[in-house]
Amino acid sequence: VVRAVPVGLLEIVDHLERDDKIIAVPIDSPIVDVNDLDALESAFPGVRETIASWYTRSRSPVGFQVRGFRGRAAALILIEEASIAFEEADAAGRMPEWVTP
Repeated sequence: VVRAVPVGLLEIVDHLERDDKIIAVPIDSPIVDVNDLDALESAFPGVRETIASWYTRSRSPVGFQVRGFRGRAAALILIEEASIAFEEADAAGRMPEWVTP
């Protein structure tokens, strides 16, 4: 686990399922003051294109679509939604096999 500050997310659909990716800056990074995608793009021009290209090239083109980027607020909402879903699954005893305590 890497402690990081979320700055945005990359919206992806993979085989008809939502598979968004959080974009974050590690807290021990010299650019930890970058707190949104616009600031990240200012610090590293072309970073959005690079991230989208990497994901597109690393996946099978069948059923894979990069839909675009959303900001920090969307990333924080997604993290909260995932946290709630995780807690509910744990409470109901429905944790996936790959999750280890």
